[in-house]
Amino acid sequence: INLGTMPDADSLTSLTLNAGAADITVGVIGADAASNDAAGLANIDLTTGTATLTVGNVFMDTVDTVAGDLAAAINITVGAGGTGTFGTFDNEEGTTTVTIANDGTIGSATFLADETAGGITMDISGAGSTTITLANAHTGDLTVTSTGTGAKVYTNLTSADDATLTHSGSGALTITAANITDDFTLDVSGAVGTLNASSIAAVGGVATVTGSATSAFAGLTLANTSASSANVTLGVNGLTDQLVTGTTSLGKVTVTNFVTGALASGGDAIDLDLSGIEGGSGQAVDLIKFKDATTNVAATDAVSIYQLDANTAVDLASVTNAGDNVLMLKATFATSGMVETALETGGANNLKANKAVAQHDAILVAWSDATNSYLGMAHFSAAVADDAKAAAGTINVHQLVEFVGVSDVTKLTAANLGATIIA
Repeated sequence: INLGTMPDADSLTSLTLNAGAADITVGVIGADAASNDAAGLANIDLTTGTATLTVGNVFMDTVDTVAGDLAAAINITVGAGGTGTFGTFDNEEGTTTVTIANDGTIGSATFLADETAGGITMDISGAGSTTITLANAHTGDLTVTSTGTGAKVYTNLTSADDATLTHSGSGALTITAANITDDFTLDVSGAVGTLNASSIAAVGGVATVTGSATSAFAGLTLANTSASSANVTLGVNGLTDQLVTGTTSLGKVTVTNFVTGALASGGDAIDLDLSGIEGGSGQAVDLIKFKDATTNVAATDAVSIYQLDANTAVDLASVTNAGDNVLMLKATFATSGMVETALETGGANNLKANKAVAQHDAILVAWSDATNSYLGMAHFSAAVADDAKAAAGTINVHQLVEFVGVSDVTKLTAANLGATIIA
């Protein structure tokens, strides 16, 4: 059954479609104009049994008018064996509450809400696979709750304010992108299904992540863009949680319950993105290897750790492994500033350069304060001549990752640091 389109929908206040066992196709409803949009369409109920229901774009409250914003409720039910394919529910001048019970397949659906306030609240359940192409709350909050055994794919979650995603049940979860201007909360503590590779790297504020005691992150790229930071509490699950730093690491990733040691025994890992590290101090830097200051660290280089005893200076020409690129200090330091002092001339772990270090070169350094361990980027703000040492006040250490509760930094292995530098 093809019901065609409804170009002028300004008098439409409710929409109910029930495909049952017969396929139904509906084209575009309304238009993006004050005289044609369905500004009063407060209730949409879409149901299909074993059939396919296809709905094009629905232009709801799309224009700011004196009549005020539309508070819309969208209810979608797809039965086992049924399929729902939906265009854009455009309520960009209103607030939207979406309830989806899907035991079939939803291949696409886009939701737009208020450009000035309000936002989107979504509740998604069922045994079927659901793909949300875009949920854009504009300046309102975005709140998503997903449960059930069906896979959930969020291609793009967007808000110029805050967002929260709570996911539970045995359904797999994939987040392709989360473009959140302020803070984002991701809670998968109730998840028992697969947590596929996902990205929340485009979060501008603080990303707060709570992991699962049953399932591990297969690869979570963290909110580490611009001045953002990420606070991650991993589930104690005996599995390898795989984290990934972002591409512009001006903030810091803080990880609690990170397990050190062999990944085969449940150790966790965090991949280090070279582009993020090299942009990590607000000043573009070149990450270099210890053995030869003129050799830059490259993506796909193996992570290689050089351990340095307390109160021990080192001539970097004596480093035997030319690939070493993480300096691990066995001494404890209460602050990053103390690490800076230790590495500079006269410091407890001062470094003699092997070949000239250029201004804005940098090295990776790891240390502990006897309670937590840290991975940072040590930035040379001034050039250092071959066989010379960095002058006092010329090394600036920027923290990249804090491993809460890892009191002994030497427990961190190359595998825990991703094994290989990534692009």
